[in-house]
Amino acid sequence: MKAQFTHLAPFDKPLVLWPRDKGLRTGPSIKLRNIVLILLLLTAFALRLYRLDHQELWGDEAHSAYVSKLPLPSTVSPCTETNPPLYHLLLYFWVRLAGSSVFALRFLSLVLGLLTVPLVYRLARLGFGVLVGLLAALLCAISPFPVYYSQEARMYALATFSITLSMFLLARIVSSEIR
Repeated sequence: MKAQFTHLAPFDKPLVLWPRDKGLRTGPSIKLRNIVLILLLLTAFALRLYRLDHQELWGDEAHSAYVSKLPLPSTVSPCTETNPPLYHLLLYFWVRLAGSSVFALRFLSLVLGLLTVPLVYRLARLGFGVLVGLLAALLCAISPFPVYYSQEARMYALATFSITLSMFLLARIVSSEIR
């Protein structure tokens, strides 16, 4: 007697976690989408730039400023900082390029926070289409926490950017393996 597994019928097709983006045909035109993305980036930039140097450096930011002025080996030493050293390594070179004012110190986080917005769009678009990608980018551009952490001279904006980049790259790998 042959066993029948009819209850497993839905599993005979490949599992698609990240469907191909069909939003290019059904969503807004490419030109309109690009205009909306540029407007979202300008909004994100304006919100992150507004009063960037209004407050003085607070304790942890002052520590970041101090570490960025140390010699390079001390900057990445585990004795200097308990956080991963990439932010301080970037800040070390950033200070030599842009200066050590409050505005310049915080501007690195602003750039990282700003770069997160289109990355969130790409991640959401990959998984759910253009319209959801635009909505996710809008939320990332105007949400208080990403804006706040993009105005601190600490590693939070870098962590957000790195995690989003990791998720996007993983989603690209998974979606290419499914095809």
